[in-house]
Amino acid sequence: MKKVVFSFLAVVCAVSFAAAQKLEDGVTALYYQKYTDAEKILQDLVNKAKTPDGETIYWLGQVYLDNTYGEADGEAKAQALYQKYASLNDPWVQVGLGEIDYINKNKQAAEQKFEAAMATASKFRGKHKEEDQCRLMTAIGRASAYGNRDQGDPAYVIQILQKAMDLDKTNPYPCVYLGINFLKLGGDQGGNAFVAFNNSITRNPKFALGYYRMGKIFHSQNNFEVMDEWYKKGIAADPTYAPIYLDYFDYFKNTDYNKAKTYLDLYVKNSDGGCNVQYFQADYLFRSGNYQESINKGKEMEAGTCANFSHLNLLLAMNYHRLGDTAQAVSYAKKFFANTSASNLLPDDYAFGGFIYKDVPEMADTAVKYLKIAYDLDTIPAEKAIYADSIAAALEKANKPVEKYQWLRKLYDEKDSTSDGYNTAMFNAGYAAFELAQQDSTYWPAADSLFTKYKTKYPEQPYGYMYLVRSKLLAKDTTGAIPEIQDFIGFMKKDSVKYKEDLMGQYGFLANYYVNVKGDYPNGLKMFDAILALDPTNAAAKQYGDQIRAYLEKHKADADSSGTK
Repeated sequence: MKKVVFSFLAVVCAVSFAAAQKLEDGVTALYYQKYTDAEKILQDLVNKAKTPDGETIYWLGQVYLDNTYGEADGEAKAQALYQKYASLNDPWVQVGLGEIDYINKNKQAAEQKFEAAMATASKFRGKHKEEDQCRLMTAIGRASAYGNRDQGDPAYVIQILQKAMDLDKTNPYPCVYLGINFLKLGGDQGGNAFVAFNNSITRNPKFALGYYRMGKIFHSQNNFEVMDEWYKKGIAADPTYAPIYLDYFDYFKNTDYNKAKTYLDLYVKNSDGGCNVQYFQADYLFRSGNYQESINKGKEMEAGTCANFSHLNLLLAMNYHRLGDTAQAVSYAKKFFANTSASNLLPDDYAFGGFIYKDVPEMADTAVKYLKIAYDLDTIPAEKAIYADSIAAALEKANKPVEKYQWLRKLYDEKDSTSDGYNTAMFNAGYAAFELAQQDSTYWPAADSLFTKYKTKYPEQPYGYMYLVRSKLLAKDTTGAIPEIQDFIGFMKKDSVKYKEDLMGQYGFLANYYVNVKGDYPNGLKMFDAILALDPTNAAAKQYGDQIRAYLEKHKADADSSGTK
């Protein structure tokens, strides 16, 4: 009897082991972002299981959540999956449901589920119970790592992740999610995040995700050299880790098409050939200016198994926009935004929506809305600058000068005086006030203030001087304009060849002012002589100078004669 029971248990153990291996295959595919493979493996396991396995269900939901480009609403799919199996009271399903609560901004409900899951995990038995507890706690940290900074609860999960690290000192995953949660607390936690990511690599030198997360920090700062250093280390550790190649492609896709193609090919080589791969191949064709070829590739996807790939509609919209087919572009863009959940929208998506809609007058407000979202979500300064310029352009097309000034003023006020682009932000805000003041004179002080600051901070540049002069003159403040003109002339005299025409214009204005407004002929003559010094062939300056000189000489002679008598 014992022998029969033993044989039965042996079979059960063998089946469980095989299932664990299959589960591990699915989790590994997700780690490598092979979403097509991961979903197929995990979905087959769920479908074929005689008894539902909570951990398999959990990881299938994670595929839905992670596949940002492919899923139209991964959060809804994950929620439906977890709720379907909620009655199991399985700790893994509880963690999945808690993550959905985090997504829905219900921290209390989420953490109640996490506490219940950990209470169950504390009763795990077996040789590997501590490793099993670590994995479950790590999933709780992963739940808080998901999404934007306003999702999750880093302060709560950091302690759980640190405990998980103690339970299993070889598992690198809790270190990664610890680092991401530190980053969610704010920029001042970057050092702690760096240490956490580095710990993951120390635990497993072949763990490419750790190097990838390190590189992502510097990608977000547009620091290519350090990003490149960490990514190369990640490739050396695991050349098959495709996400690093994809991030390189993302870095170069708008600036260096040859490098982008090199990394895209490496991504394709190390991926599963699924819809994501086809999408990024079509995306490269778009980035490299082969719009019709990109459309053709997109149409192939649309006609095949990738028809429901969410970002396909936006890709087609972008291509039609570049080809000047506004109707098709708007049609596909509307379809994309109507059918794709906000949780699956990326900064680039909002940006492209804004770029497309800003060319349609009646959609200018939507364009501004999308571009502002892209600006707020993106972390790369160069891309934020592009969005900012597009928002200003959209507001101008919408004939909203007040909103345009307010937006540009906000960008300037938010910038640190030592940051890149500070001078551009200051000038743009000043110029917007300058334009607006020509319709509403109450904005002249704002324009003057910004251009004065510009002249003071950047005395080697002409723009502050130039626009202070123009501002004063258009405001009909001639008295205030004179010292600004004199300052401008002082600046331009440092390179009279370069600024010859502008100098002559300012001298001409002062000549008219001194002669016709103030009756100050000697200073008027100095201005005409200054023009002749720059351009001896200037007939008008010579004519008027000679007239004033003759007048002054006659006046002096008359005065001398009167004095003698």
